[in-house]
Amino acid sequence: MRKLPTRKLIVSGAIALAAFSAGAIAVAAETEPELKHQHWHFKGPFGTYDRAAAQRGFQVYKEVCSACHTLNLLYYRNLTELGLTEDQVKGIAAEVQVPDLSDDGQPIERPARPSDHFKKPFPNELAAAAANGGPPPPPPRRPAPRPTSASSSRRATAARTTSTPCSPATSRSTS
Repeated sequence: MRKLPTRKLIVSGAIALAAFSAGAIAVAAETEPELKHQHWHFKGPFGTYDRAAAQRGFQVYKEVCSACHTLNLLYYRNLTELGLTEDQVKGIAAEVQVPDLSDDGQPIERPARPSDHFKKPFPNELAAAAANGGPPPPPPRRPAPRPTSASSSRRATAARTTSTPCSPATSRSTS
């Protein structure tokens, strides 16, 4: 008589069902605090960005982050979208020397123009890795999502408090 496999199947199914329902009860028991409603001024089709804050963000990038990180996918002319005038953009671009070729084909350095890409801080990834004592710094990106567990939250807090904004410890962070 082959009733043993059917019995094992029923017992295994009952155990799995009990484990699943216990997990669902545990998840339902955890309550998260209700988040306060935030009104974002840039939400919707007619929303706008705070231009002063965006300009301060660019100033921080220019004075701090540009030493390691690049915005080489953007052009200097994109700064007009932050509310800067064309003359201001030309002045910011002219502060930077970019490589170019002269009329006779010789390499030269010239002041950047608004039509130029942002200059990379390092000539290549190998130089970036050497300057940072490890892998090259990642390009600036959106802020990382908040950690979900308490232990990863403590690790993230410890990493933020023990390193500088552009140190290799935070540049390599993937959380």
